[in-house]
Amino acid sequence: MLGEKLPSDFKWISSTQSPLMLLPRALARAWDGAAGGNFAVLDDLCEPLVCIPVSHGHALVLEDGFHTSWWPEPLTGGGMLVRTLWASSAQTVRAAVQTIDEDAWMPEPFHFDSCDGAVGLFPAVDAAMAASDVLSFHVAPGKHVVLSANVEPDPSTCLIVHRLLPLH
Repeated sequence: MLGEKLPSDFKWISSTQSPLMLLPRALARAWDGAAGGNFAVLDDLCEPLVCIPVSHGHALVLEDGFHTSWWPEPLTGGGMLVRTLWASSAQTVRAAVQTIDEDAWMPEPFHFDSCDGAVGLFPAVDAAMAASDVLSFHVAPGKHVVLSANVEPDPSTCLIVHRLLPLH
């Protein structure tokens, strides 16, 4: 279970037009969304989370349709992308996240390099430099292990959570 107290308010982002993309800000000029040839790489996504090449680095792409928020873990320098499939309230989401057992986390077959630690989450259809709906935040610079958990503590709450933990 997480030992950190989570902040009381979080900004949520969602897109019904395209998957969401977590991209290091250092690579933002290389992603031009639907206007460029890069977007074609997203056509065959069938996983909740994939890692794709962007310029000299990588981005994480999250399947579309879910409300997503960044929940920092200051003690680790990482955090969690919390994706709500359904929930009765923000309080049930918070309670579910705070009770994720360490055994629930499954490693993804890739790492995420945050470059200098400044990252943005936005609809992948948008060019990164022009996206109007961007959730910007910081994580520890460098490579992160990516872990995922399906969280369904009761019939009225279902989440997919992706956790980024810095490699030390």
